[in-house]
Amino acid sequence: MSEWRLYGPLLAHWRERGYHAAASVTDPNGRRVELDVVAFTPDLEDVRIVEAKVRARGALLTQCLDRLALAPLVYAAVPEREAEHLLHLASEGDAAALGLLAVGPEGVRVLREAEPAGASPTRGPQAQLHRVLRGLLADGKA
Repeated sequence: MSEWRLYGPLLAHWRERGYHAAASVTDPNGRRVELDVVAFTPDLEDVRIVEAKVRARGALLTQCLDRLALAPLVYAAVPEREAEHLLHLASEGDAAALGLLAVGPEGVRVLREAEPAGASPTRGPQAQLHRVLRGLLADGKA
């Protein structure tokens, strides 16, 4: 299974909950990195980033923790078969604030909701991401 195959169910999960959602959103820091999935409300009061991988590894959690600079709510997503391992890996330290999602044949299962981080959406990287998301809304791409 390829990572990008997780995107469709993740997009559907957030859209079913009333969010706008986009995949492969360019990182507003100007690095050649993409955010796997971003879910957000039209007013940008609620922005959530999801990083997806086919294996539950420490590198996924590190990537998610880095994304907290861009949004207050960040999730790690893996295929259902990796769910228990992800729960174990993310049970301690800073990773305990991350949301956890498992993607299976029936859709997405929430293993744990994300705990909000305290960075300001009006300055720095979060403000840059908000500009990107406003552009997606204006272009009808989310």
